[in-house]
Amino acid sequence: MQSSSPLLLAIVCVLALSLPTEAAAQDGDAADDRTVVAVLYFDNHTASERFDPLGKGFADMLITDLSGLSMIRVVERARLQDLIDEQELSRSQHSDPATALRAGRILAAEYVVTGSFTGIEPDIRVEAHLTHTETAEIVRGVNATGTEDKFFTIQEELAAALIEGMQIALSDEEAEEFRSWQEENRIEDAETVVAYSEALDYYDREQYLEAVERMGFVVRRAPASALVQMTYDRMRESAQDHAREESRSFLGRLLRSLIGGE
Repeated sequence: MQSSSPLLLAIVCVLALSLPTEAAAQDGDAADDRTVVAVLYFDNHTASERFDPLGKGFADMLITDLSGLSMIRVVERARLQDLIDEQELSRSQHSDPATALRAGRILAAEYVVTGSFTGIEPDIRVEAHLTHTETAEIVRGVNATGTEDKFFTIQEELAAALIEGMQIALSDEEAEEFRSWQEENRIEDAETVVAYSEALDYYDREQYLEAVERMGFVVRRAPASALVQMTYDRMRESAQDHAREESRSFLGRLLRSLIGGE
């Protein structure tokens, strides 16, 4: 027993040194002082159900915009979709103030963005609110209007208002870099944005072939958009993985049936 004590003590010391301390973990958290924001799906308050998926695509575009700023950490859309699935939230609940606050707090966001489309044809009308999750105060509200072929200008206007609402001041150089980032991911018109949104909706429902087909239209309409190409590549990869899994599953069932038949 006594001879094993030095060895046991050595192991304990090694383990203690290899484990991060609570203070170190806190220091790591404190080091990331970026503003955390969650962009929820925008609600469809138009008269047409065709535009139901639009709020998902528009939120994804705003998430991409804001992620181009180093001082902001945006909650990824995948995390948001997981939360929606877990909480079984309907489309109509996305902009409900109580639901939005709860979602923002669960996602550890300092701010939460909610909004809705109140019109699409002939002009697009969008309203958005930026809410501080700790105080529940709406710190910025914005309404934007534009024509169907100038959807990107609405996106730019809302992004600028949200950045201002979070009291983030950009230098001239940062503002120019941000404009370039937005331009790289540009989707110009409403028809293409609707198609992009529909593709995302198919993807979230694991209808990968339909998602890829719809994204093919988007790629043809916005071939220069990095966001479009990245999303298209991800959907094709998921479709291929799903097809391989389906093939393995089918072969497994076939093999089991043959063995059982013997």
